[in-house]
Amino acid sequence: MKEEDYDYNLCYEDWLHYYRNALPSELVSAQESHYQELYYLYRVFTNVLRQFQPAAYQLMLTQFPRFKEETRPLVIDRLQNIINKTGQTFLLQLFLLIYEQRAGVNVHEKYPDFEKYQTTFNQNKKRDTMVENLRKAYPPCTDEEWFVFRDELNVTLDEHSQWKKTRELAYTNLLQDIVLSQFSLIDEINPDEWIIYALWLLEDYGDYYYECDFMCSFFDSKLPEEDIKLNRVVLHDKIMALIKERDNHNSRPIDK
Repeated sequence: MKEEDYDYNLCYEDWLHYYRNALPSELVSAQESHYQELYYLYRVFTNVLRQFQPAAYQLMLTQFPRFKEETRPLVIDRLQNIINKTGQTFLLQLFLLIYEQRAGVNVHEKYPDFEKYQTTFNQNKKRDTMVENLRKAYPPCTDEEWFVFRDELNVTLDEHSQWKKTRELAYTNLLQDIVLSQFSLIDEINPDEWIIYALWLLEDYGDYYYECDFMCSFFDSKLPEEDIKLNRVVLHDKIMALIKERDNHNSRPIDK
C-alpha cells in the first residue's frame, strides 16, 4: 500500500471538525484557549497513524497471505479500508481517558464491569485444556486411551492458543510501541486506567481481525466482486446462505 492512499495531510481545522464529538469536550468547548493542547493531539493522531497504518497493512498481508493475491479493485479498496480504520478509535479513546483522569472521573464508577476487566488483565490467562469432566462426551475408552487422547488434544489446543496470541501481540505491540513513542501524556495514566487502555487496545485488534476474517469468508464464498459493495448485513447473510447450501450439499448421501 502506498502512503498516499491515506489522508495524513488532513489540516488541523478539518481534523477538529471531523473528530470534535469524540475529543475531550472541555477542550472543544473552548478551542481558542486550548489550541495548543488540541493541536498536540492532532499531531499525535496524525503521526501515529502515518507510522502505524502502512505497517499494519504489511502485517495484514503477512497474517492473511491470501490477500496478497487479490487483484480486484473493489476488493483491494475494501482491504485498504480495513487498515484506514485501524488505530483511530483507540487513539480517540486514549485522549479521552487522559482528560477524564485529569477531571477525576472514577473508572470503577464509569465502567460497571471494571472488576472483571481487572481480573482478566491481572491474571495469567489460562490456556484452553481438555478437562476431565468432558470425558463423558467422548466414546467409551480405557483410562490409558483417554490420557493419550487428552494429552494430544491439549498440545493441539496449546499450539492454537499460542498461534492466536502471537498474531494478537504482533498487532498490539506494533500499535503500542508507536503510541508510546509519540504520546508523552501517556505517562500520566494511573494503574486502573491502564486496565481500560489495555481493553481498548485489544478491541482495536479485535475489530481488525474480525474484518480480515470476514474478508476470508468473502473469498471462500466466491461471490462476484460487485457484491463487496453490498450492505454489511446483507453481504453477511448472503455468505452464510452459501455456506449452508454447500454444507447441505456435501452432507447428501452419494448416489449408488
